[in-house]
Amino acid sequence: MGFIGNFFRKRRLKKYAGKTETGFIPLSSAKDATVILDAEDRSFEKCRRDVEKFFAGYGIRTRFIYADFRKFTRDIRPVTDAAETVFRRDSWIFGLPKMKKVRPMIAGKTDILISFPTDRRFILEFIIKSIDARFKIGRVQLEGEPFDMTVVSEEDQTAQRTKDAAQAEKIPQDKVFNTIRDFLPKIK
Repeated sequence: MGFIGNFFRKRRLKKYAGKTETGFIPLSSAKDATVILDAEDRSFEKCRRDVEKFFAGYGIRTRFIYADFRKFTRDIRPVTDAAETVFRRDSWIFGLPKMKKVRPMIAGKTDILISFPTDRRFILEFIIKSIDARFKIGRVQLEGEPFDMTVVSEEDQTAQRTKDAAQAEKIPQDKVFNTIRDFLPKIK
């Protein structure tokens, strides 16, 4: 990115970074959750239903944010609500997010944040680090380690070692959620 780009990115992150201390929390103390889904993954609708059903069983409100960085054409259209989706066009110079778009997404506090996208764009990193959450779960390691728990399958680990992002993206996010769903009730 370069020195200047990194300077502006770090400055923006410092200004908007979440202030809440994070750590493992039991589901009984959670009231709401924010989930970032990868809209490019074919399983995102199934994953959304599974997440809603799981958290509804514990009385936890769920809010969704979507990431969709595809190039849209006549044949490829957005599949989610534009107000809840981060698109490629929502980044500007140095990859900085357009604040008019992301400010509503990072506003307020949440108890649990789950991030499913494997994309490492700065706009996603910014959203993840800026959301004020008590417990953060992710799928990829980011600089500064913002996640309390990272769910990495064997396929993901192999892909990260070989730096093959396409291989990591092949694992549907609903399967990753199954792992998270099995683990969360065990936190006491």
